[in-house]
Amino acid sequence: MVGQRRRFRRRRALKRRLLPALVLAGGIAVVVVLTIGTVSQISPASSSYRRTVDRGYAALVAPLVVSSDSSGTDLMTLLREGPTLDRAKFFAELDALATSSEALAGQFNAITPPVPAATAASDCARSIDGRARALADLSGALEGVLGGKTGAGARAADEAGTVRSMSSVGGALESDDALWAACRRSLRRAAGSPRLVASTWVSDPSLWAPGPLSDFVAAVNGSPTLAPAHRLAITNVVTVPAPSQRSAAGVLVPPSAALRVHVVVADQGNVDEHRVEVVASVASSGAQSTASLGTTIDIAAGTSVALVLRALAVAPGASYTLRVVATPATPASPVVMSFSVAVDKAVTIMSVLPSASAIAVGKRVTYTVRVSASLTGLPAANGTVAFDDDSLPIATCTAQPVSRGEATCSVFYAAADVHAITAVYSGDPSRSAATSPPLIENVIRAPASSRAGTRTRAGNKQR
Repeated sequence: MVGQRRRFRRRRALKRRLLPALVLAGGIAVVVVLTIGTVSQISPASSSYRRTVDRGYAALVAPLVVSSDSSGTDLMTLLREGPTLDRAKFFAELDALATSSEALAGQFNAITPPVPAATAASDCARSIDGRARALADLSGALEGVLGGKTGAGARAADEAGTVRSMSSVGGALESDDALWAACRRSLRRAAGSPRLVASTWVSDPSLWAPGPLSDFVAAVNGSPTLAPAHRLAITNVVTVPAPSQRSAAGVLVPPSAALRVHVVVADQGNVDEHRVEVVASVASSGAQSTASLGTTIDIAAGTSVALVLRALAVAPGASYTLRVVATPATPASPVVMSFSVAVDKAVTIMSVLPSASAIAVGKRVTYTVRVSASLTGLPAANGTVAFDDDSLPIATCTAQPVSRGEATCSVFYAAADVHAITAVYSGDPSRSAATSPPLIENVIRAPASSRAGTRTRAGNKQR
């Protein structure tokens, strides 16, 4: 009880201390709400309204101007170091400059109204938009003189045209700097005297003169690190069915009537490769290609493409040379990967059927073996079958021909016994050799009445 009373007193004291602070906070909140309501009612024509708008505009565009100046610095770095860069980095830097400037222009134009005086806002927007267009033109000109992404563009090595384009870019950037300066002056004279950050991209106009530009373009066009390098490679070829065995000579795949080829082609050069024809073919030993299938793909520099070609027709038991060729549309040489592929023979399935499951002594029985395979669609089986009785060859059936998938053996038994009959298949070009499961054949003695009848008929013949 004592503890409960103490806790109650502490809570009551805490409430007494917090009450003045809560009252003060509530008062401040009411004042803020009233102030916001009052400001929202200020006439757009009042000087207070214009001061608020102009200063707000300057605050909003300030970080965007910093980003714009950073792009200007990156541009000058690229113009200074460009001829020493590798082609992929050079193109990436150009793309990044053009893309970031376009995005910045979009952010600048997305600043919601109200905006400051029409002249100031227009000059600021035109300056940022103009820089984005100038960088896009510069990127196109420099990529063009290097032949574009493929190295074979229509403007490749057009140094004079590139110099003219870059000179226009330099003039446009100077104009954009002037527009930004005009925007700053207009805002400085406006209500509230907001100060915009200075932004100058062309600090030395002489760098954009025809002479320095000609030297720069010549250095870019003659740079060994920027020269197009075509390097296609076939990095992997996988067959389906997958190999069951591998050796230095090639691979062995399970029995199949079709071979599908998975190919990975890599562009290890510094230019994009368009319309690369990828063809897979199989050729049997000493013969022309039995199948050839292909497709056309585009590969960007530094990337790879995995593709699956349509199935090639093959036959079980045959050996082939699989050849995959990737041929670019450019003058670059095709690349080839080849290796031997042996297709395993189909597994033979055999069964032996007798003309009768039990026969009497002195009677003849015919055994029929049926030869099939684990794979459908094969040509008719051929070869021979040897019949064994208790693992010993049946003398009259050591090489029975297979016709329409069957072979037969006819046997006469002189004594009663039990026989285990098996058929041994020699195999053919498409099917493996095989031995059938044993068939148990019973040879029984003839009934007594049958034997007596036989003796009586024999005695009559003697008389």
